[in-house]
Amino acid sequence: MALRRLGHLLDRRRHDEDLREELESLAALQLEDQLAAGMDPSEARRRVIARTGSVTAVQEAVREQRGVAWLESAWRDARMGIRLLRRQPLFSITAILSLALGIGANVAIFSIVDHLLLRPLPVRHAARLTLVSTADAPASVALGGVYTYPIYDALRRHAGRFDAVGAFSDPTRLTVQAGGGTTRPEVVYVSGEFLDLMGVSPLIGRTLTTADDARGGGAEGPVAVVSARYFERGLGGDVAALGRPVEIEGIPFTVVGVMPPSFFGAEVGRSFDLMIPFGTEPLIAGTGSALEARSNWWVKIMVRLKPGQSAADGTRALQQIQPQVRDMTVPDRYPPEERSRYFTEPLSLAPAAQGTSGLRARYRDALVILMGLVGVILLITCANVANLLLARASTRRAEMSLRLSLGASRARLIAQMLVESWLLAAAGAVVGLGFAVWTARLIVLQLSTVRVPYTIDVALDWQVLLFAALVAGLVTPLFGVVPALRATRVTPGEALKDQNRAIAGAAAPRLTQALIVAQIGMSLGLLVVAGLLIRTFAGLASQPLGFDASRVIVATVTLGRDAVAPEQRGDAFERLRQAVAVVPGVEHVSSAAISPLSGRGWNWSVGSVDGRPLAGGGRERLTWSNAVSPGYFATHGTRLLSGRDFLPTDRVGSPRVIVVNQAFARRYVPSGDPIGRLILGEHDESGGSVIVGLVEDTQYRHAREAPPPIMYAPLAQIPTLPDSISISARTAGRPSDIERPMVAAIEGAGVPLAVETVALSRQVESTMVQERLLAILAGVFGALALVMAGVGLYGVTAFAVSRRRGEIGVRLALGATPASVLVLVLRRVALLVAAGVLVGGVGAMYASHAVKVLLYGVEPDDPSTLAAAIAVLVVTGGVAGAIPAWRAARTDPAAALRQ
Repeated sequence: MALRRLGHLLDRRRHDEDLREELESLAALQLEDQLAAGMDPSEARRRVIARTGSVTAVQEAVREQRGVAWLESAWRDARMGIRLLRRQPLFSITAILSLALGIGANVAIFSIVDHLLLRPLPVRHAARLTLVSTADAPASVALGGVYTYPIYDALRRHAGRFDAVGAFSDPTRLTVQAGGGTTRPEVVYVSGEFLDLMGVSPLIGRTLTTADDARGGGAEGPVAVVSARYFERGLGGDVAALGRPVEIEGIPFTVVGVMPPSFFGAEVGRSFDLMIPFGTEPLIAGTGSALEARSNWWVKIMVRLKPGQSAADGTRALQQIQPQVRDMTVPDRYPPEERSRYFTEPLSLAPAAQGTSGLRARYRDALVILMGLVGVILLITCANVANLLLARASTRRAEMSLRLSLGASRARLIAQMLVESWLLAAAGAVVGLGFAVWTARLIVLQLSTVRVPYTIDVALDWQVLLFAALVAGLVTPLFGVVPALRATRVTPGEALKDQNRAIAGAAAPRLTQALIVAQIGMSLGLLVVAGLLIRTFAGLASQPLGFDASRVIVATVTLGRDAVAPEQRGDAFERLRQAVAVVPGVEHVSSAAISPLSGRGWNWSVGSVDGRPLAGGGRERLTWSNAVSPGYFATHGTRLLSGRDFLPTDRVGSPRVIVVNQAFARRYVPSGDPIGRLILGEHDESGGSVIVGLVEDTQYRHAREAPPPIMYAPLAQIPTLPDSISISARTAGRPSDIERPMVAAIEGAGVPLAVETVALSRQVESTMVQERLLAILAGVFGALALVMAGVGLYGVTAFAVSRRRGEIGVRLALGATPASVLVLVLRRVALLVAAGVLVGGVGAMYASHAVKVLLYGVEPDDPSTLAAAIAVLVVTGGVAGAIPAWRAARTDPAAALRQ
């Protein structure tokens, strides 16, 4: 009988305390029955334990019942919260959208930060990967450092000191014929050990091996592996493509494997299409091969440490073999000073679990600052939602009082309201995820330039989803706890009071006002940062470049492998320039080794001026240089200040001449006319060059740097030209109008080549990608913060007016004018804005100095930016407060008093 009742109670799941007391009493009752029947006490206890699980088992059942009760309670709270939120759609939509913007912005920036700064490479043994660098280089620079192939070859001979040694190059665009089409995909040179070092297994086929890395190819000839992306797009996803040749720069390569979709190489932000062995580079480059060159720095060297070997241990092992490596690879014709530095500069191993990334080095500071900005946006969002919940809680005082009267505990009501807050945060996170993915992809798209395509897969994964869940869980107490505490701080008797009287009287609560002040303060900081970044971009975009980029199109021409002998390239390039010159619509045309603001550069060391050696050395003698054709300055709109331009007669064999810019003249010819001066290179054995022209200063590689000293030489006087140059054409109309005719003229000149075109204006814009992106994002975030602050200020002012409606009616009935009521309301708005400006001014000062590293041409303490931000906030506050103030001034005294 007792056991049946015990089971019945377990099934019913009654209240915890009652259940525990009765279950324990029933177990004790059964034990007493056994003893009364004359059973031995030990045997009676054993039987009760066997049949009922004893009191301990009963208590475990109670604990299980408590868990079930808690889950049921949480589920009831969730269902009730959903019903309440559905009854107030305007409040719910406003709160959810606010949270979606705040959470979505944080998730979007985090997804990029995670991929670029935090996440290790998706390969085995990522923690044991290191990159060879110089000991004194910062990690961001070291991870982008390059070495000669002979240095890698020398290190490979000592690979036994490590687990493995491999090498790879930056992606380069090569002409590939595959699947019946011709494209220029991203090709990476790798050593035969590289893929094994990375611990990557092929998706289909096999990887590259050391046997494939022989000069000219291994036993199977030149081979390649392709990415999963190129396998689908370039080879049609046909498995039969394995074993078939594709032509890279006219050389047949056999595709032997497809890499998995998750593998993009060793450089984060760049993705390869094909990987080919270093040993095949001479086949593609021909006589211009860099494989054996001791002065061509283009190879990155990766080392996988042995198990248990630290980066410091690896560095010591590396430095032990450094003397032999340096001795075997010292560049030819290095001057004594450079040779000394080459032998003494120590090598080290930098941790490379996250791979290498020029994108990371460039955007690290910007991403950290953006994370701070979106964090502030999230705080403003929480303050805004907290204000909404506080206003909503005031309308639920009667409900809370009634529930307390019926026996509900305050803790129970707080839990109910926190569940509602969590539902808002969860809904905001779900909506924000869609916004985050779209925003992150848009940002990544903006990172790419006309020269370098960047790719980051920012699709949703478990890391991003976990971050969104953590943010949603974090913000819930930030905006939900205080409103819940305040809403339940009522007495049961308040349910019997008149609701309208209960909310009449004083202005908005102090906590609400404090949240508005905090919103305004944080908004001011964001507006100041946005203003500084926008002014930085505007300054860069408007600064004089020294050339006119409008109406100019640049064609980068790369000759085919050994298509033209090195000594004949000058004539070939001149034929191409002349072919473009006759294209209809072309006003000026010129060719150059380096186009403006392309990111590339040549430097040259000045030895003497008019036979007088220059004082100092090293960087003090370095100047940037370029080789250009006649008409270069007219094509780019650079003013010739004195002297002459290059002439067709300035060729190999004629007296060597140069044109310099003003910065060159100021540094090396500080007094007198530079025209006619003889400039001799530091190791120049040709007799020097005479300055025949002076042009205005121009930007060279980057828009941020001041115009550097530049020396221009005639392209036709360079004995051996590279296999790639740029041909620029100025048109009378739009550059796009002559793009196709220009390409057709170049391709029809009868020279095997590849050509890529870009408007010079776009090339200039690509040097300001970071500044433009930061200006846009900071401006959007600042505007978002401003809108939220304005909405919050409007809400708290409208709430205060509604609470004081009776008072305002009395004032108007006693003779107050609508203007005085208007001033009364706006005075409180002005006080809130003023308090927010005072609080935000201090934060703005620290915020502006935090972004100092990103500024150009503007100081962090710029007073005009601060004044503009304050003015915008004041205007926004005035507009937000004017609407409820106007309504208050139009209050009908009789209607207000009747209420």
